[in-house]
Amino acid sequence: MTSSHINGNYIEGSDTGFHIPSKTMIQDITMELHCSLCKEWYRDPLMLSCGHNFCQACIKEFWKLQTRETFCPQCKMLCQHSNCTYNLVLEKLVEKIKKLQLIKGQPQCPEHGETLKLFNKQERKLMCFQCKDIRISMGESKEFLQISDAFRIMSVCLSPLTLDPKTAHPNLLLSKNYTSVWHSDIKQALTDNPERFDSSVAVLASQGFTSGKWYWEAEVANKTKWTVGVAKESIVRKGSCPLTPEQGFWLLRLRNRTDLKALDLPACILKLTKKLDKVGIYLDYEEGQVSFYNAKNMAHIYTFSSIFVEKLYPYFCPCLNDGGENKEPLYIVHPQ
Repeated sequence: MTSSHINGNYIEGSDTGFHIPSKTMIQDITMELHCSLCKEWYRDPLMLSCGHNFCQACIKEFWKLQTRETFCPQCKMLCQHSNCTYNLVLEKLVEKIKKLQLIKGQPQCPEHGETLKLFNKQERKLMCFQCKDIRISMGESKEFLQISDAFRIMSVCLSPLTLDPKTAHPNLLLSKNYTSVWHSDIKQALTDNPERFDSSVAVLASQGFTSGKWYWEAEVANKTKWTVGVAKESIVRKGSCPLTPEQGFWLLRLRNRTDLKALDLPACILKLTKKLDKVGIYLDYEEGQVSFYNAKNMAHIYTFSSIFVEKLYPYFCPCLNDGGENKEPLYIVHPQ
């Protein structure tokens, strides 16, 4: 894939291997961001215990009409308001997509009438080529991206992470920049420090959290099995230990390519309807929630609810390579 650069900071969308999202693609994405009750963009979205989302006002109004038990308008599963979760990730996604104005297909520059095909990373807005040329002539050094890159960047709010080599199991190999990990059959001669896992083939991130809301992604495409999520600082790292919330683990696990399970108590078997290439993990420390999403369309997978009292770390387990069947690395997705 090649691209044409101007002054080293500008990428021409027409010369890259990317394309502006098609009208059908945009319609599909925006439809997922509309409440099925009011047919409008989600406003203060609430996620029910079944995983479906609705505007807070819409679902409350719908439930007012129910004479007995309240249920989800889509799947008819019984749901209670006390079990609803405010979906901050979905709200942010709606806000960012609306700001991009991609639903208009190919928005026009109000000054020059050209199609907005470039994204200014510093100013975080769409521009046409004339706008770019004007900024170059003024001596401004600003980076521009083709519009489909802008769509991808703006659709999520990522927290930058790196893997902590001091915690990695001796059979795990890390990339030089500590953003990917894979299993090796050869056990490395590493110091058996207290932080290191010696049984679980896992590694923690270097960054831990004691407050706030955080989101990151793990790329797991072409892997047959993996485990990702969050673990508290005081977890047992020597010997085997149940990977449950009681032991300080809040994890999502895949086996045999399609067997997806949330390691709750009891474990929750999940139906994988679409291939899961990237897993989004959302941590809300104050609310005591760890949520998992299909990062491709932000479809909710599962949410753990707990009370956090100590530092939490992102947890990554690429699992054994199984003679090459599961050799692909597990990657941490970084912000652009």
